[in-house]
Amino acid sequence: MKNRLTPEQRRSLHALERDGWELEFVRDERPPVPVALAESGQHAVILADGSIDQQPNIPLRR
Repeated sequence: MKNRLTPEQRRSLHALERDGWELEFVRDERPPVPVALAESGQHAVILADGSIDQQPNIPLRR
């Protein structure tokens, strides 16, 4: 999954992983939008420029 991310997204994901977040899935969009999930059930989206949105307005199927 990580190979589909931009270099900026990979750097941000690495920073999130150091804080205990895990990459759950990558939405099939252009550019790909990875969603990282924390153990608490919180989720965040990493945008193409590497910025992290911890309050994304996206529907998640469970």
